[in-house]
Amino acid sequence: MAPITMKIDDVEYVRKDSVTVEKRKEGIYEIGEKYYVETATYAYHGTLISANKDEMILTKCSRIFSCGRFFNFMKNEPDTKLEVEPMFSGNNNPEVVLSRSAVIMFVRHDGSFEKQVPAKN
Repeated sequence: MAPITMKIDDVEYVRKDSVTVEKRKEGIYEIGEKYYVETATYAYHGTLISANKDEMILTKCSRIFSCGRFFNFMKNEPDTKLEVEPMFSGNNNPEVVLSRSAVIMFVRHDGSFEKQVPAKN
C-alpha cells in the first residue's frame, strides 16, 4: 500500500502512520519484527523500528507488568497473571525509546498486546 500524502504550501508530506517498516537485519536485530523486551524496571512488547549501540525504538508498544508463567507467555497461552497496558491507541502511536544499558533481555515474540489486561486479584 502506498503511503498517504498531503500537500501544504506546495510541499508534499507523508503521513507517519501510513509508512510501513521495511523488515531488515541490523546487527543482531531484525527491524520490523515484534519483540518482548525486559528492562531493569519494566517489560515491553512492540515492533522494533530502530536500534543502535545505545538505544532501541519500539512502536505499537505495550508495557507488560506481569506475563505470568514465562513459558506459557512465549507460547501465547492465556494466563490469569497477565497484566498489559498498551501505550498507544488509534492514531496515537508514540515511539518508545529504550536505553540498551537498561535492557536485561530481548526476545522475538509475535504476540499481540493491543488491549488493556488489568491485574486480577
